Amino acid sequence: MSFSKETAIQQVLDEPCMQKQLDAIARAVFAGVDLPASQLTVPELQNALLLHSVYTGSGGEFDQIDPKLLNEYKDLQLEYLLLKIWSGNDSEDVYQSAIDGMAELYESDPAKCDQFPTSLVIFNLKHHCAQHLVANKAYPMALPFLLDNFQNSSLDFAASPKPDLQHGFRLLVQCLLLTPYTYKKLNALRSIVSKINVQPYQIDPDTKSLLENMNDRQLFPISKTILSKLVPEQELDHAIELATEFNIVSLSQVFSTVKIPTIKTIFELELDNLQLFDLILQLISDRKINAVVDEIDMSVHFNLQKEEKLLPTLLKLLDTLS
Repeated sequence: MSFSKETAIQQVLDEPCMQKQLDAIARAVFAGVDLPASQLTVPELQNALLLHSVYTGSGGEFDQIDPKLLNEYKDLQLEYLLLKIWSGNDSEDVYQSAIDGMAELYESDPAKCDQFPTSLVIFNLKHHCAQHLVANKAYPMALPFLLDNFQNSSLDFAASPKPDLQHGFRLLVQCLLLTPYTYKKLNALRSIVSKINVQPYQIDPDTKSLLENMNDRQLFPISKTILSKLVPEQELDHAIELATEFNIVSLSQVFSTVKIPTIKTIFELELDNLQLFDLILQLISDRKINAVVDEIDMSVHFNLQKEEKLLPTLLKLLDTLS
């Protein structure tokens, strides 16, 4: 939208309520209109003008913003918190306030969350809060924020800044791989694969293939080389364990009985038999699979809830040989 300074000021002054005046200021600032604070006599309006100007980089100093004047408006609070993060104030309290503030705004005014510029502020906040959670190894908590941004990455925001989308995708995959097997993980996986071909950036073919195999419940070899590119080195063993967990759950849905050496061969695992047994027993304890293990003949017996599916010839052959 293109309009003059005089028109923008008049729109602010003509609005019947404070929230609409604040929205009019946001529209003007994000459209590049230089509004003079001297013509806005209400402190909240002056402060909002300064806040947006600092955010867009069009003028103003962060230290001049009085956060007390923003307490009544959650959208402005979020913008202020994001500016605090950008200015280097990345304490736990700031991130927690941002997470709580987003949840409160989604509950009280979901339509506002989808309106520009609040949508852009939230997009950036989700990225930074997710980064903070990842740094603290809270991968399941970071996953929803990164997934939301991934699903909205094609939005053509009319202003900047906007986080690095490709970096956000890498964090998303990392969090997915380091999240234990749950329905939320499965739903996130389905959402990622459904939009993986429409992203505005290039995706590594190995990563794409891995995600598609997981989504199709295909049994896949667990490649240390591929996983080492997707998760931090210190989390590699954990990622391998969770990938094994995912594969065993998939296996339980198509196989009635399988021997431990077969599982190790199929998935190219370096785990010893005891480690694999412990992992399977934990899955049974967590009710992620319905099975019993037989340590005498080194086998796992799955209780299929539906008619057993046909297995690949190679899988049957490996089981016979083992």
